[in-house]
Amino acid sequence: MKILLLTPDIPFPPYGGGQLRCFHVVKELAARHEVFLVGINRCKEPEGISEIANYCAAVRAVRPYEPRYQPPRLAALRSLHWRLHELRRAPEPFRWAYSPEIVSLIQRVLREWKPDVIQVESTMMAQSLLQMQRASSPLRALMMYDVVAQIERQKIALVQSWRERWKRWLDWQKAMAMEKRICHAFDLCFTMSEADRATVRQWYGRADVLVSPNGVDVQLYQPLPPLAANAKPEILFTGYMAYTPNHDGAQWFCRDILPLIHRQMPEAHFTIMGRSPKPEVAALASERVTVTGEVPDALPYFRRAAVCVVPLRMGSGTRLKILEAFALGKAVVSTTVGAEGLEVVPGQHLLIADDPPSFAAAVVRVLRDADLRERLGRAGRELVEQRYDWRQIVREIERVYETALQLNVGTLARWNVETLER
Repeated sequence: MKILLLTPDIPFPPYGGGQLRCFHVVKELAARHEVFLVGINRCKEPEGISEIANYCAAVRAVRPYEPRYQPPRLAALRSLHWRLHELRRAPEPFRWAYSPEIVSLIQRVLREWKPDVIQVESTMMAQSLLQMQRASSPLRALMMYDVVAQIERQKIALVQSWRERWKRWLDWQKAMAMEKRICHAFDLCFTMSEADRATVRQWYGRADVLVSPNGVDVQLYQPLPPLAANAKPEILFTGYMAYTPNHDGAQWFCRDILPLIHRQMPEAHFTIMGRSPKPEVAALASERVTVTGEVPDALPYFRRAAVCVVPLRMGSGTRLKILEAFALGKAVVSTTVGAEGLEVVPGQHLLIADDPPSFAAAVVRVLRDADLRERLGRAGRELVEQRYDWRQIVREIERVYETALQLNVGTLARWNVETLER
């Protein structure tokens, strides 16, 4: 097959969850098919383009869209004009991923390269296809990393001011309208979890949604040796720290949870590892909190960690940070939101807690109980080997494409999702 892949980032180096998924999907697909990648070069790292080009038939990178707002000169009109501007424009997560340059490039690739499948990574990237004629287009597949509207809805409860709540409510409504239009414009629609599939079915009325879970490279990520008995109690939180759920989680943990842990274990140390920390996250650094920013190698931090935490209060999709910790044999404490969408059993694969006292108690329990750490780590490793290996996940995507092309799904008004899941 010839597969055109549209990505919101150049997926190398694979820093965050979306980049990790995209990198492994590219690597697996390119081993058996021709892949043409069109991505937004947000990080402006030329070595990333040359590295991912080693896997692809071709790579084209475009700059992120940076529209300029030009208010009227008369001060009396500016406030009204700004409010009307806010009502009209796309919700915040969608603003940078669409431009006439992207549309023009995709049209040229479709015309000259003639792919069998267009695979779009994330709903943000899907806006460009809405501007194109549908008749002669190849099979369209959408990978919904998360349900953006669900995250926008979760943000409403985390702000106090009525003006901020109104702005969040408006972004939620606009995101719902945008996502509904997008997910009905594709022949195939994949979510990362059963929970997100249920949300798409309920909110957007699309019944034929498939699930393609996130994964981990179980051959690369091997279980780490147990910690020494006298090892320092180290707590680790990983992720792209410019992403709202991650930097909110880091602040919540430091403000409301870590002080409760220190009452029982003053020697406990917390490390926040991930690139592009927001100023609010960088400000959390102290004698007992380390904020690393980007690191060349994550393994030394995992090796020292007694427990990996996922203190997320918002989010959708599934967390690759949990799958990586599982693959390395590390114990995990997460909120319900953090572990949502993964086929985990609380108490068997990880510990779940949703308020500061219970989260702190769960972390202290893991820090003090080496047998519990080992049992959770072993169960997590077994789970990713059985269910979350990238090789198995991408093979399923390929099988769906092959079946859809044979059935000519793109020309059918209605089709049975069970046919493709079989």
